Amino acid sequence: MGSQKLASKDSVCVFLLLVFLVPCLGLYYACEKTANNFIAENNTIYAMLLLPENNSYLASISKVASVIKLTFDEIHKRDLLPGWTFNISTKDTGCDAYGVWSAIEAYIEKPIDVFFGPYCDYVVAPVARMIKFMQIPLVTAGALAYDFSRYDKTDPKAEYHMLVRTGWSFAGVAYTLEKIFDNFNWHQSNLIYVENGREEVLKDHYCSLAIQGVYQFLQNKRNCSVQSNKLPFYTTTEELKTWMKKIIGVDYASE
Repeated sequence: MGSQKLASKDSVCVFLLLVFLVPCLGLYYACEKTANNFIAENNTIYAMLLLPENNSYLASISKVASVIKLTFDEIHKRDLLPGWTFNISTKDTGCDAYGVWSAIEAYIEKPIDVFFGPYCDYVVAPVARMIKFMQIPLVTAGALAYDFSRYDKTDPKAEYHMLVRTGWSFAGVAYTLEKIFDNFNWHQSNLIYVENGREEVLKDHYCSLAIQGVYQFLQNKRNCSVQSNKLPFYTTTEELKTWMKKIIGVDYASE
């Protein structure tokens, strides 16, 4: 009995050590890489591009950095910000939650006025929560998941207050479907999806996040029944047909 208690205490100690020590080590090693002799220049806007280096993704550093530099050159040519210059740096975030460490390193190494990216939702979420306290804007074409659109980001207390999204989102898809439902007076839906898809946009769960946004949006509508079913992996067409007949049946099929 005593050995069990001791093992339990040891487990708790190890857990607490990992929780508090690992983040501290991450910050320590980030600080070790800091350019101690870095001097910020006056009238310079420091931009940090946070994207994957892997070019299999739709938005990667090599694809986007050149476009941003062209934009900065055009601003300079048109004299839109006279007397100001731009300095852009890049960090590889990959496409998972560990990319937040790239943002932390970037913040420690030099002044940052604006983040461009991340793009993958699993990186955007922790970075966007963090930069609210740094008061640094984050501009991204990502952040597609429904959670990024649930609250008014103009509220300083909002979770993603400093996040600026430049394009469409899954909430926009849901809003469009809502209008279609209203137009045709539909009151029930069956959302069938595969878990992963469009891996050039998001490494994991792209379709799951898309359906989640539509599901939550339609579920809040009155007089609307919503079902969702993940498409299983079938090796033959006949197996797939059998599954579709079972899931769709007469309740969700047209005449």
